Amino acid sequence: MEEFVLILEKLKEIKLFLHQVDLLFIFCLIVALIFKYCAWNKCYKEKRKIKNLMPEEKFLLKEIYFNRTSGLSINKGNEFIKSLEKKGMVYRSAHGILEGIQENTHIYNIRDWVRRTLEENPKLI
Repeated sequence: MEEFVLILEKLKEIKLFLHQVDLLFIFCLIVALIFKYCAWNKCYKEKRKIKNLMPEEKFLLKEIYFNRTSGLSINKGNEFIKSLEKKGMVYRSAHGILEGIQENTHIYNIRDWVRRTLEENPKLI
């Protein structure tokens, strides 16, 4: 009889352990799904941000994107490049500022996330 009781207690311990393992697995699965959703959502927002640009902004972004070796020299009074800069899609190159190619121009480069998004989805521009 004692052996039977010991076996039942052991089975209860095993069942409790398996229940804890199941809970841990479910927790890890939920965390993985949350990370996957966050990555998808970030990618979706980046694509939407590029897709919703005005045609002039897309043109400038395309010019900078295809000029891979260095940035593009653009008049700093250009309202579309200012708009792209405010949206965080391009930035002024310190190299261009130091060189001072022309008095009223700056060299603009494309941000890494924009380049990556355009490489993955070239139809956006």
